[in-house]
Amino acid sequence: MFSPEGTIRPGERTRINFHHRYFDNCTYEIPEIEIVQAPQNGRLDVETVVEIDFERKPSGCRKKEFKHIELYYTPAAGFSGEDKLIYRRLNGANY
Repeated sequence: MFSPEGTIRPGERTRINFHHRYFDNCTYEIPEIEIVQAPQNGRLDVETVVEIDFERKPSGCRKKEFKHIELYYTPAAGFSGEDKLIYRRLNGANY
Protein backbone atom coordinates (compact mmCIF):
# COMPACT_ATOMS: atom_id res chain seq x y z
CA MET A 1 0.00 0.00 0.00
CA PHE A 2 1.06 3.56 -0.61
CA SER A 3 0.19 6.51 1.56
CA PRO A 4 1.48 9.79 0.08
CA GLU A 5 2.58 12.63 2.33
CA GLY A 6 3.16 16.25 1.55
CA THR A 7 1.65 19.72 1.45
CA ILE A 8 -0.92 20.67 -1.18
CA ARG A 9 -2.75 24.00 -1.37
CA PRO A 10 -6.55 23.98 -0.87
CA GLY A 11 -8.43 23.58 -4.14
CA GLU A 12 -5.23 22.86 -6.10
CA ARG A 13 -5.22 19.63 -8.11
CA THR A 14 -1.86 17.89 -7.69
CA ARG A 15 -0.47 14.70 -9.18
CA ILE A 16 0.61 12.56 -6.26
CA ASN A 17 1.81 9.45 -8.09
CA PHE A 18 1.75 7.47 -11.33
CA HIS A 19 2.02 3.78 -12.19
CA HIS A 20 3.02 1.95 -15.32
CA ARG A 21 3.91 -1.56 -16.38
CA TYR A 22 5.85 -1.93 -19.63
CA PHE A 23 7.30 -5.14 -21.00
CA ASP A 24 10.41 -5.68 -23.14
CA ASN A 25 8.27 -6.78 -26.13
CA CYS A 26 6.71 -3.27 -26.29
CA THR A 27 3.39 -4.25 -24.74
CA TYR A 28 1.93 -2.83 -21.56
CA GLU A 29 -0.61 -3.49 -18.85
CA ILE A 30 -2.62 -0.69 -17.30
CA PRO A 31 -2.16 -0.96 -13.53
CA GLU A 32 -5.27 -1.52 -11.43
CA ILE A 33 -5.74 0.56 -8.29
CA GLU A 34 -7.93 -0.16 -5.28
CA ILE A 35 -8.82 2.77 -3.05
CA VAL A 36 -8.40 1.43 0.50
CA GLN A 37 -9.19 4.73 2.22
CA ALA A 38 -10.54 7.71 0.26
CA PRO A 39 -9.60 11.21 1.41
CA GLN A 40 -12.13 12.77 3.78
CA ASN A 41 -11.41 16.39 2.86
CA GLY A 42 -10.82 16.27 -0.86
CA ARG A 43 -11.04 14.18 -3.98
CA LEU A 44 -8.82 11.49 -5.51
CA ASP A 45 -8.91 11.07 -9.30
CA VAL A 46 -7.32 8.15 -11.15
CA GLU A 47 -6.75 8.83 -14.85
CA THR A 48 -5.47 6.73 -17.74
CA VAL A 49 -2.89 8.69 -19.74
CA VAL A 50 -1.49 7.96 -23.21
CA GLU A 51 2.27 8.35 -23.34
CA ILE A 52 4.44 8.09 -26.43
CA ASP A 53 7.92 9.27 -25.47
CA PHE A 54 8.32 8.08 -21.89
CA GLU A 55 11.94 7.62 -20.79
CA ARG A 56 11.30 4.59 -18.56
CA LYS A 57 9.98 2.42 -21.40
CA PRO A 58 12.23 -0.29 -22.83
CA SER A 59 14.71 1.37 -25.22
CA GLY A 60 13.33 -0.30 -28.37
CA CYS A 61 9.83 0.98 -27.58
CA ARG A 62 10.46 4.72 -27.30
CA LYS A 63 8.12 5.82 -30.12
CA LYS A 64 5.28 3.37 -29.41
CA GLU A 65 2.10 4.37 -27.61
CA PHE A 66 1.71 3.16 -24.04
CA LYS A 67 -0.83 3.91 -21.34
CA HIS A 68 -0.29 4.41 -17.64
CA ILE A 69 -2.32 5.82 -14.77
CA GLU A 70 -1.85 8.99 -12.79
CA LEU A 71 -3.35 9.76 -9.38
CA TYR A 72 -4.42 13.30 -8.52
CA TYR A 73 -5.54 14.71 -5.18
CA THR A 74 -7.58 17.92 -4.85
CA PRO A 75 -8.24 19.23 -1.34
CA ALA A 76 -11.69 20.73 -0.81
CA ALA A 77 -11.82 24.51 -1.30
CA GLY A 78 -11.01 26.24 1.98
CA PHE A 79 -9.71 23.03 3.62
CA SER A 80 -6.63 23.40 5.78
CA GLY A 81 -5.26 20.51 7.78
CA GLU A 82 -4.30 16.90 7.40
CA ASP A 83 -6.05 14.52 5.06
CA LYS A 84 -5.25 10.89 4.39
CA LEU A 85 -5.74 8.50 1.52
CA ILE A 86 -4.49 4.98 1.03
CA TYR A 87 -4.53 2.92 -2.15
CA ARG A 88 -3.20 -0.43 -3.29
CA ARG A 89 -1.89 -1.42 -6.71
CA LEU A 90 -3.48 -4.76 -7.58
CA ASN A 91 -1.38 -5.95 -10.51
CA GLY A 92 2.37 -5.67 -10.83
CA ALA A 93 4.40 -4.19 -7.99
CA ASN A 94 2.48 -3.07 -4.91
CA TYR A 95 3.03 0.40 -3.43
